[in-house]
Amino acid sequence: MSRTRLILACLTLAILLVTALAACAPAKPATPAATPAATSISSGPKLSFTPAKYTNDEYSFYVLYPDTMKKGQATSKGSVLDAADPTTIPSIGIAIDTGNVDENTIAALTALGGTKIIKVSEDATTLADGKTKATLTKRTWEIGGYPIITLTLAVEKGDKTIAFSYSNIDAMMDEKAGKEVLYTLTFTK
Repeated sequence: MSRTRLILACLTLAILLVTALAACAPAKPATPAATPAATSISSGPKLSFTPAKYTNDEYSFYVLYPDTMKKGQATSKGSVLDAADPTTIPSIGIAIDTGNVDENTIAALTALGGTKIIKVSEDATTLADGKTKATLTKRTWEIGGYPIITLTLAVEKGDKTIAFSYSNIDAMMDEKAGKEVLYTLTFTK
């Protein structure tokens, strides 16, 4: 396996694990942040991508994501959706779990060889419905010397946290596109 493919494989595994562990605890909101415009298939502003839809009936929510992303088997504890573009980047994941988000995320990244793990920001926000409170967290970290950015939108629902993450290599990260995908998180009840 070439070094590039090995790095991409490690990145994909790390992102999937981080997504699963990021939902391990209720998020603690910091300062309010602006919310991107609402997006949906049938109403609201047009998306910049052709959407595929993931629906979770147990927790009554759905998300939209680029149909170019291929779903993978959710293998991490709490993970309900993992998908990535064929090149493995960018990637998304949804996890539903309880626990301590920060401690578990750092432990998981470190165990995978992740270094320089930094929480850049954590902001209270609201989903596109204008009423569901959420927390948007940005982390930077490295694996194999490659800098990664992960954006995570977390919502507390009862004793669970639903965390929807979007990750990419730093040089290829388009935060506007990442937030466009993340803010499609919609609760139906």
